[in-house]
Amino acid sequence: MNYNKVDLTFFAWSDAHLGYAQCSGADDIRAAAIEQMKLLPGRLYPEDVGGIVDSPGFIIHCGDIVDGEKEPSGEIKFAYFQNLISVLDIPHYEVLGNHEITGNNRQFMEYFLKRYGAKSYAFTNGNIGFIALAGEYDEFERGHIPDSEMDFLEKSLMSYKDKAPAVLLLHSPLNELQNSNAVIRILRGNKIILSIAGHKHRPGIFEIEGIPCINIGHCRNHPCDTEFGRSFYVIRIRGAEITAVPWRWDKKDWERGEGWSNPKDIAEQLRLTAKWSF
Repeated sequence: MNYNKVDLTFFAWSDAHLGYAQCSGADDIRAAAIEQMKLLPGRLYPEDVGGIVDSPGFIIHCGDIVDGEKEPSGEIKFAYFQNLISVLDIPHYEVLGNHEITGNNRQFMEYFLKRYGAKSYAFTNGNIGFIALAGEYDEFERGHIPDSEMDFLEKSLMSYKDKAPAVLLLHSPLNELQNSNAVIRILRGNKIILSIAGHKHRPGIFEIEGIPCINIGHCRNHPCDTEFGRSFYVIRIRGAEITAVPWRWDKKDWERGEGWSNPKDIAEQLRLTAKWSF
């Protein structure tokens, strides 16, 4: 494979919690975030990043798409979800979060399993493999990857071996999984170029054993969440270089660190620029 031909842009968002503080139609903040995604292609990246945003190949949602049991019924939450994706003209993929798995969301789970065939699945786009890996969660919302999904991860990585680099898609961040060491052992020696997750409702960038990792913010409007989390990521993989910049859906602008004690430094820390080689 000629990696120099890799050129893919996609958007990653998480924790929409449909059903929580839900408004109708255009008044809903999740719909506003979707509209901004549709308007981003052609916009300039921040000056120090350079270039313009290309049309995305797809959008990935990293879990907690619908809210938990205390909010509207699963039927209503699923209707909100159907309405949301109906306005998209961009392919949309989902990762299962703790609220999908443990909440009263039977209809969403039926949709998910019918579409993807299992809780974990894989797909390829722009010569890049993507592995959406489902977890299980305890009463404190701490996640781990069960044996069945670990087997799926191993088989998916074998299918990509010598064919394509891969991106790991999770709900709970890789470094916070209760069995993260076991997952990382499987990842070693494979072409994992990026890991993306949500769950924390706060953006962040870190690295674990050479794998760059993105924590996405959230797309709901909860008073107990800090104002620092309301973002989704615009991710570009071009050749062997990965660039990821958070977009503040509540401010309709790139993350500039407003509200933090050191805005410029924070804005830069939340951006990812990485290179990979195999």
